[in-house]
Order: sequence, then C-alpha cells, then structure tokens
Amino acid sequence: MFVLVGIVAAPAAAGTTYNVSTIVGLQAAIDAVNAGPGGDTIVLAPGFYDLFAAGLGGLTIDQDVTIQGDALAPTVLDGGGMGEIFSIQAANVSFVNLTLQNVSTAIEYEGSGVLSVTGLTITGSQTTAFDAGDSGGAVFFTNSTIAGNPGHGISVSCGELHMTNVTATGNGVGLYFGFPCGEQMTVTNSLIVGNTQDCGGGGSFAFVADASIDSDATCAAFTLAPRGNGTGFATNGAPQVGSLAPNGGPTMTEAIAATSPAVNSGDNTGCPATDQRGFLRTDGACDIGAYEAGAVGAGGGNTQPGSNVAVSPAPGVTLTFTSVLTAGDTSATTGGPAPPTGFRIDGVVYDIATTATFSGLVQVCLPYSPTDANPALYHYEVVPPATTPSWTDRTTSVDSANHVVCGSVSSLSPFAVLMRIDVAGQLQQLQSLIDSFNLRKPAARRFTHRLDDARRALNKRKHSTKHFCDELGEFIRDVRRQTGRSLTTAEASQLLALATQIALEVGCRV
Repeated sequence: MFVLVGIVAAPAAAGTTYNVSTIVGLQAAIDAVNAGPGGDTIVLAPGFYDLFAAGLGGLTIDQDVTIQGDALAPTVLDGGGMGEIFSIQAANVSFVNLTLQNVSTAIEYEGSGVLSVTGLTITGSQTTAFDAGDSGGAVFFTNSTIAGNPGHGISVSCGELHMTNVTATGNGVGLYFGFPCGEQMTVTNSLIVGNTQDCGGGGSFAFVADASIDSDATCAAFTLAPRGNGTGFATNGAPQVGSLAPNGGPTMTEAIAATSPAVNSGDNTGCPATDQRGFLRTDGACDIGAYEAGAVGAGGGNTQPGSNVAVSPAPGVTLTFTSVLTAGDTSATTGGPAPPTGFRIDGVVYDIATTATFSGLVQVCLPYSPTDANPALYHYEVVPPATTPSWTDRTTSVDSANHVVCGSVSSLSPFAVLMRIDVAGQLQQLQSLIDSFNLRKPAARRFTHRLDDARRALNKRKHSTKHFCDELGEFIRDVRRQTGRSLTTAEASQLLALATQIALEVGCRV
C-alpha cells in the first residue's frame, strides 16, 4: 500500500509506505506510523526539510519504521540549531541516505531493539550527533560519515555498537563510551581521525576492532582484541582525509587521498559492495572509511541517461537535463566570481559541473531569500561577441511560494541569485522608519538632514563612494548617540540594521 502524504495522514495498516515531500508531510507520516502497529516505510523526496522554519520540534518515533532519502539526490533535515531531529522510543528503526544537520542532538535512541543507519551524514550537532541511551538496544552504523560536530560524534551507553566503514572526523570526541555495561563494541574498516579526541569515556565493555585507523591512539587504547584480519586499530597522524564535500551520491562525504593509509587497507570480509555514495568498490581491496578512493558510480554516477533527468547536486539546488546521453556525475561547489557593480549575491555562488554528456537545455533552480523582492538567476558565461565570461540573467520562472528561481542554459559553470542594490530606495526606507517612529521634531530633523546629505552624495558620486560613506557613517553615529535618548533600543536596532546593510552593499567600512 502506498500513501502520498500531504498535510494530514490517517492511521494506516502495517506495511504502509508513505511518500513525503514536505516537512509537514513528514510529521504527518510519523504521526500515522506512531498510531499504527509499526513496520512502515517513509520515503522522503530529495530536498531541504527545515524543522525550525516549520515551527516543529523534534520528531518522535514510537513505532518501528524505516525512513529513507533519495538514492541519488540530497535529502537534508535541518534542525535550526535546536533540540533533536529524531527522538526514538521504538525498538527497531532504520535510516537510509539522509543528511542530518544544524541541531543540538541529531538522533537520540532509547529503543531496546535494533537501530540501523546506512548512508547517513550527520554534521553541525552542538551536543551529540548520535546518542544511544541505556535501554540495551543494538546500533549498526554502515557507510556513514559523522563530521564537524562540536560535541560527541557517536555516544553509546548501555547497548551494543557495530560500525562498518564509518568516517568520524572533526568532532569533539569521535566515539564516546558513556557507561557501557558489558556489551560488545565492534569497529570495522572505520576512520576515527582528526577529532579533538578520537575515543573517550569508559566503562565495562568488550571493544574489538578490525582494520581501522585513529589519529591519536585513544581508540587503540580501548581495544581489547583485534578480530578479522587481526590489525585492530592502527594509529596514523596523517590520514589524508578531506573535508565534507559533494563528492557524488546523495550525501556529502569526506574523500581520502590516493596516498592515504586508508586506501586498500580494509578487511574485505564484510566490506559493503558500495561506499556511502553508492559507488562500487571495484578494485578488490576495501578502503577504510565511508569513501572508496577510485570507486565508480553505480550505473555511472548520479546523472543517468534519459529525458527530463532531475539531479540535486547540493541542498536546495536542482538541475533538470532535457536529455542525458551518457551517465556521469553532476556536482556543485560553492564560491566563484564577484557580482557585477550594482548587485549583491543572495546566498552563495554555486559552481556546477557534470561529467555526463547531454544535449538541449538544462533548467537550473536555486533557492533565494524571502526578503528578495525581485530574485533573478544569473549564469557566469561567455555571450558572443564577447570573448570573456560575465554574469548574464537567465531567469525563466520564479516560485514565490517556495522561494525558488529557475533559468535555462545550455552549459554549466557558476550560477547565483543576484539582487540589484537599490540604495536610493533603501535610504527612503530609512526615512520611512524615522517618520513611523513619531520622534520629537529636533531629532527627526537631525536624522532627515543626515539622510538628505547622503542622498546628495549618492547622486554626485562618480568614481568614488567616499563622500556617501562619510555621510552614511555620520547617520549611523547619530543613531548610536541617540539610542536610549530620542530613540528606543528597538527603534535604533532597526535603523542600524538597514544602514549597516546599505554600507556593506556599497562597500563602506563599518
């Protein structure tokens, strides 16, 4: 049975599959699972799911369920820096192909069954990326990356932990043992390196390892006995692991260099056939960690042959190819050329590339800020007869409900949403704010006089903005001097925020 979840989902029979494309739909699907006997599956469409913007707290799971993202394009859940994304009371839960980010604790597991995690990236968790309590459950991490979490990466207490081809880097403590009570911890083909402390904590447990690497010997110190190929934990202070990046596949991963000690050093017994990206491990020797150096995309990459092929190389970014002739990988990195004079970048520049061959147009869609009244998609390209690239407006449609702007192009390179800087209009907004405050006449006249001087300087500027910046600076200083006197703190904050924005857009020093 398949159910397309919108705003409301009714309780369903066991074995139901919910297809979800919004955060509200995800909450409704979980409510339906919790109301039933469990054993259901929730399939999330690729996209960016913002719990904070939707006004939701953590998602509580009380019944057994599998939650899976797209196999090719990013499926990202963002916690808005608050609380938890998933709080699990159910016994048996599986997560597949998801990115969990920007939260206090991404997953808190209090179940007593089996939690299975495959193809997961967790980053930006301030307290703990994954926290298993003392309920005695068993946790299995496979082909997953735990990176850039200031607190603990993976924390376990009274329960089992089994890690296979996991990469844990850039965390406070990569692997933390709370108060284990005799369970078995196994770590196979995993990289726990470059953390403030790779392993920490203590307790009574059996910690066995196979073909894994740490960088500070703290994991090796916990290991009671090696298994498998007998190598246990090796310590290497230079593991040559990159930072999180879109290296293909549905989640960001951390690539290892061809000369990394992790290459071909894993135990082939039990090594997954693919890495976290879904790329085939084809050379007969398993690499350590979630990323296989030199692996090839299953079926050729994330951009498959066909018509109207949709790919999401970065959260919120989608491309639709009219026709893909041969498979390849489409990727996006951030950063690129500065905007032209009179514009600023709304968000970031995405430098998009593909190894697939295609014909016809490509529709490129980027997210834009809700405060951008006139979003436009620009492409950095060569437009004949010019011989050098420049930013060119390629906007074809604007989805104001979802804050997405799209354009059609025939080639790929840097793209960005650009906003035209309307300084005169922004100065008028400042004046309107002052008028709305109903200030005493002397104060109102002083601020208006400063803005008039700034307008005159703006109209007279040719090759320099110095005079305008000087006048705007005087206005900002007046606002600060009058805070708590003729201006309330709230009124001053509004004026300073807009004036500072103008200064930064024009290039003034603030």
